[in-house]
Amino acid sequence: MSIEDNLIKQNNQLRAQLTGENEKYYSDLLLYMRLNSFMKNQAAIESNLLEILQDIIDAQREGLTAEQYFGKNPHILADELLHQVPKKVGEVFKLVLYFVGAYMFFALLPSMISINPSIDIGNLILTGLYIGIVVLVGMKYLGRTIYGGRVTETKNWVLFLKLWLVIMIGLVPMIFIQMYATTPLQVTIGNKLGIGIILFWLVIAMIIFFKQSEKRTVLPLAVFSLFLGILGIMTRLPGGVSDFLRNTQAGHTTLGITLGIALVIFWIASVWVLKKK
Repeated sequence: MSIEDNLIKQNNQLRAQLTGENEKYYSDLLLYMRLNSFMKNQAAIESNLLEILQDIIDAQREGLTAEQYFGKNPHILADELLHQVPKKVGEVFKLVLYFVGAYMFFALLPSMISINPSIDIGNLILTGLYIGIVVLVGMKYLGRTIYGGRVTETKNWVLFLKLWLVIMIGLVPMIFIQMYATTPLQVTIGNKLGIGIILFWLVIAMIIFFKQSEKRTVLPLAVFSLFLGILGIMTRLPGGVSDFLRNTQAGHTTLGITLGIALVIFWIASVWVLKKK
């Protein structure tokens, strides 16, 4: 277990000691720091978060709330701590490569859905790069909105709608890249081989999932891949459903919208897991 994982494990154990009010206060602070620290040393960030948590627990024992101890503007403290942690540019490349690799791994499943019998590897790389950039921008945006005046349920809904709008706007270019960007890096795969590849990747994904100690962390990705696998098999099995999805304009539209919605759910679920982590 890495230093970062060990710190996160300690954090999760200690958070159980917090009262409901202090848990809400600390959860917002934790999410704010994690979402705004993707260019920082993650072990140092987790160390700072653990230290803050221990201070809140100590204050709680003395009858003080986290707000009384740290004040009503915890983001000021968070910004100071983030500023003190040195930048680690490699973390950004690591995250982008993670999203490119993860997308290419799991995009082989939706690629089997394509009406084109060939798979454009270059298109997968371009789309993966775009998703990586959008996710980083989305994380930054979400991090900055945590302390944006969430006071009432109405404001929570306004925040949610704004975030939803940003995500949908970001998805439009991705769908266009998937459907229309072509490169010379193409390979052709038949239906039977395609189903075989889908089943192979699903087995690999299941093995990876069950080997994880923190299964909740990768659960959104596991569910997303299973959904794509089922959809891919549906488009390659003989029958009316396959013909509709692959050979009609309505079917193509249905596939595009379904994949877009699945990606939105996956992104939101990933953020939720990050907050509960």
